[in-house]
Amino acid sequence: MNDKNMLRAKELYFSYYGSSFYMQRGGDYEEYQAFNISEKQEQIWKDELVENLFNRLSFESTYELHKLAMIAESYLDNNIADKLIVYIANNITKGDSFIKLNYAEVLLKLPCAKELIERKLNVVSDLLMSVSNNPITINTGRIPEGLSNQEYITNRLEDALNRLALGNEMMKFNEKIELHKKYLEDVALEISQDSLWRKKLFEGQYEEKLLITYKEIAEIPGYLTNIFEQYKLEYYVSKTRFCPETFDENLMIFKFEAKGLPDLVRYSGNNETVI
Repeated sequence: MNDKNMLRAKELYFSYYGSSFYMQRGGDYEEYQAFNISEKQEQIWKDELVENLFNRLSFESTYELHKLAMIAESYLDNNIADKLIVYIANNITKGDSFIKLNYAEVLLKLPCAKELIERKLNVVSDLLMSVSNNPITINTGRIPEGLSNQEYITNRLEDALNRLALGNEMMKFNEKIELHKKYLEDVALEISQDSLWRKKLFEGQYEEKLLITYKEIAEIPGYLTNIFEQYKLEYYVSKTRFCPETFDENLMIFKFEAKGLPDLVRYSGNNETVI
């Protein structure tokens, strides 16, 4: 490829911030595609583009923020998300109310790896608390006609706080799923071997759910005690006639499921003659 074509390809890539979606919308995707740019070259351009944007990033404007968020989403780039979280955390006190709200809103919607979610939500919370706990100032942006600065910021702040609360609930729910999934196999093994629980299940009714809970820690066998207390775990166990897995016909089937998470299920086969 000659220098002229390479320059044109780079011009297109930079003008659309590497997004093939926006190239298609802008009618330039076919031209760019015709240059047959390698993934390696695109990565070089992307790194250059991201570095330029970070160098210009400030709490005076949200332009660079939006472009970085767009690139992070297009490439599913957690490094960009991580750097944005760090940058914003180090500059919480900067910017007016309008800018801080914009930063919080963009960060809330920014996709990132699970290990970054808690940090991201904490930074969003700090931004919103900074807006809430300080006098409202708007040095940038446009306020819709008919609304005062106070009304405009208050309305957006309330909406952002609601979405933050939802984000925190989602994070806690996902953590709950991961923890209950992690220990389900161990719970099934330990409970199936525990004489107290075996006796309860053998003498109980089919499909009767018994709760294994951190609230009754004395009934939790072995090393699971500390785990149940630490993570507030709860499972159901029952003896069942319905099992999609194959066990010997003479075995009684115990079914284990995480409380509130009916898709997390394990089964065990048990000899009734052994308590």
